[in-house]
Amino acid sequence: MNKKPLFLLIPFLVVINISRASANDTLTARASHLSLGLHLNQIRNEPGLGLSMTTPYFFDDKLALRFAGTLSVLYGIPLSNTSEEPLPYVNLRLGAVYKTGALAKAIRLYVHSGVIYISPDNEISDDERIGGYLDFGFEFFMSSGAQTRVSFCLESGFLASPAVAEKLPGQPVYALGVDLSVGIRYYF
Repeated sequence: MNKKPLFLLIPFLVVINISRASANDTLTARASHLSLGLHLNQIRNEPGLGLSMTTPYFFDDKLALRFAGTLSVLYGIPLSNTSEEPLPYVNLRLGAVYKTGALAKAIRLYVHSGVIYISPDNEISDDERIGGYLDFGFEFFMSSGAQTRVSFCLESGFLASPAVAEKLPGQPVYALGVDLSVGIRYYF
């Protein structure tokens, strides 16, 4: 039996237990409004840059929807060349964000999960793919006051997709594995 999936669940269980220990989320209501974000992303050795939009929180201020788009780069040797070059692909994510609680007055924990759509460059593959992702995150607000509008985000998780680069030597898989992201989010 592969123990990696069990090992990856441990951080999520820790986040949920820590967040339940805090009596309530002490962040202001502003941090539950519509937000836009900018993030740097790394899936294995594939860097990316993206944008996200998160809806206002609902269901007792615990749940929101997030749409994110990232332009990522897979390094490989295309059929039209003899040297390695960066080959772009787009991944679009739609998921639910569950706000689990706060570690401190200005640090919020959350988990988000959903589907991912992968659209590769035609030198990588002709096939578009759909997969899934599960991330947990920390959101560090500039202050815990009523005017809080900006937060820094740190996320880690796992991305699963059946994407294969059929047009590259060795037909490597891509958009699969550990997913790391750092970014900034602005609340309206």
